[in-house]
Amino acid sequence: NCLITSNGASVAGGAIYVLDTDPRIRNCTFSYNVAPSGGAIYHVSSAPRIEKCFFRYNDSTAPGSLGGGAVGGEQVTFTPRVREATDRPRAC
Repeated sequence: NCLITSNGASVAGGAIYVLDTDPRIRNCTFSYNVAPSGGAIYHVSSAPRIEKCFFRYNDSTAPGSLGGGAVGGEQVTFTPRVREATDRPRAC
């Protein structure tokens, strides 16, 4: 239940960089994070489980990068959730 906002990285994973582990990331809001690959989250040799998270205004800046604005890497599992406009994220 975290609000993760306004972070950046010079290579990958503006908010979170995952290496050789399989974390569970749940009920988080990622906004305004930026990196050349994986604006919010980037993972290598990992299979993070991302559940009930909301991604908004994250950006991947490298042309032809290995990841999108939200998540970059391989084998990402998403559990989609429709979020109402009235939902308010809580800061950690």
